[in-house]
Amino acid sequence: MAKQHENIFTRECLEGHMTSTGFVVNESHDKVLMAFHNIYQSYSWTGGHNDGDEDWYHVAEKEVLEETGLSSVKCISPIISLDDLPVNAHIKRGLPVQAHRHYNVTYVFEASEDAPICIKEDENSALKWIPFDEIEQWVSEKEMIQVYKKIIERVKKLSLSLH
Repeated sequence: MAKQHENIFTRECLEGHMTSTGFVVNESHDKVLMAFHNIYQSYSWTGGHNDGDEDWYHVAEKEVLEETGLSSVKCISPIISLDDLPVNAHIKRGLPVQAHRHYNVTYVFEASEDAPICIKEDENSALKWIPFDEIEQWVSEKEMIQVYKKIIERVKKLSLSLH
């Protein structure tokens, strides 16, 4: 894909572009910190567009810190998931955005449930530590539930190897 689209790390690639996400788990590895996303009206992982930055890890960590207000996180995995995600047409900051793809890279970060968190009002309106087994109750983007469940299963395996 990158050979077909020289600008795949920017939003100028209208067909689809690179995004990086952080799946933030608590220290017990049984909850995920999710943000209520203003555009999608659903709880969602943290992350964003690479916007020209080819360092997926840097973008994922930066987005986690920006979107949660956490002062620090600990990365506990190499890339844990690569996904080709559909994005429906929507309005962002008053402008239409056409349907496209997000070629997404995900890392798992760990943070304390006791750490102070703060919403990023231009992107989300709530933050919540969600138990893994309640993910379907809080996520209204049905196509994302399987992605989250896949990552949760990988986190559980990772946790076994860490302990």
